[in-house]
Amino acid sequence: MIMLDLLHKIVKLAEKKGASQAEVFAVSSTRKSANIEKNEPKYSVLSREQGVNIRVIYGGGIGSAYTLRLDEESIEKTIEKAISIAKVRGKDPYFKSFASPQKYPEVEGLFSKNTAEVTVDDMLKDLIGVRDMYIKYDPRLSSLDFYSSVSVRETYIVNSLGVEARGKSTSAYFAAEAICEEKGIMFSSYDYQVERDYKKINMSEVVKNAVEFALRQAKGVKAETEKLPVILDPLAIGSLFFILFYAISANNVQEKRSFLAGKIGEKVFDEKLTIIDDPLLPEGNASRKFDGEGVASRKLALIENGVLKTYLYNLYTAQREGRESTGHASRGLRGEPGISPSNIIVQLTEEKKLDELLAEVTKGIYVRIVIGAHTANMVTGDFSVALGEAYLIEKGELGPAVKQAMVSGNFAEVFSNIVAASKEKTKKGSLITGRLLVELNISG
Repeated sequence: MIMLDLLHKIVKLAEKKGASQAEVFAVSSTRKSANIEKNEPKYSVLSREQGVNIRVIYGGGIGSAYTLRLDEESIEKTIEKAISIAKVRGKDPYFKSFASPQKYPEVEGLFSKNTAEVTVDDMLKDLIGVRDMYIKYDPRLSSLDFYSSVSVRETYIVNSLGVEARGKSTSAYFAAEAICEEKGIMFSSYDYQVERDYKKINMSEVVKNAVEFALRQAKGVKAETEKLPVILDPLAIGSLFFILFYAISANNVQEKRSFLAGKIGEKVFDEKLTIIDDPLLPEGNASRKFDGEGVASRKLALIENGVLKTYLYNLYTAQREGRESTGHASRGLRGEPGISPSNIIVQLTEEKKLDELLAEVTKGIYVRIVIGAHTANMVTGDFSVALGEAYLIEKGELGPAVKQAMVSGNFAEVFSNIVAASKEKTKKGSLITGRLLVELNISG
């Protein structure tokens, strides 16, 4: 409660200095990490961060500033800086108000005691244990790199209208990279897992995936230029969905930088496809009771049976259109609120077991990692990405790695012609999806 008392005082002080409204966003976090590089323990880190971001409406303009120091002098200077920025910007034509008080939903599993209490020594011990399990897995395996981190984060939001929000959450992350060598040629692969509960991370499975995919790259073939059935791995789907998330962010729509602008209520993708944004998902990695501006979280259908249902809004973009925020303001201490999705759940009406999905492909490619989705033409949805990691599918079986190839297409067209999806769902960060069978242009 000490932090909340401080934030209320900051709001009052900002109002006293002439702000018509003030908002304070505060974060207090602790992070622990441990590493293994080239099979050897390298370093462990314990770090803490605490600070506030102060936003004001002054003379109709918006200004924000932050400080990592919570003494009276630093706070007063930060308020004055936010006010000076608002003065320079002048009256904003769209933004009128910060969030109003509202009831926040309960979300299960945001905080894990296991994550909060694990020590750096415990983490390092776990890394050494899984290293020892796999270091002799195959003579071609030359080294393993591991990275493990846990964090505890408390977030607070207080504003002039009576919003008082507080949330506490944990996050645990583990990543593994396997580096192999054969006949002087190096090849590698990686995998990762994110959970709220440290004990739910299956380090052995993550390392095994990284090692086995790396070993698959010992044999490689050059791709031919042709259109082929492609099975997209959740890692690849997550990268390509960068294009979708950009396109449904209201700020990009409003600035005409989106191929989905003006298409609410229209069929934009395959009618088999439904995409849900669920910030209330128990133990979801992007679950939250409220967003970065204190707007209550709620579950939304982004795409329903192929139809675009909504864009994602924060307060600014919502007020620009005279509507309510969808609760998708994303925020850190050092910047103004942006827009980002929460947990994304991909559903298809036609789902099959993965081995059945593979069996349908006589010749195709399994794409695990793509590189360069951020270079897509967001106005048209056209993309051309490198295959960072892909494998030939021959008669339903994964074959050798596909080298030096690219895939291209139009996002809307590709996801308007989905053949099927796997029943087996994988959680990669905040994305929950099966594998997707589509067709893509491959160029060698």
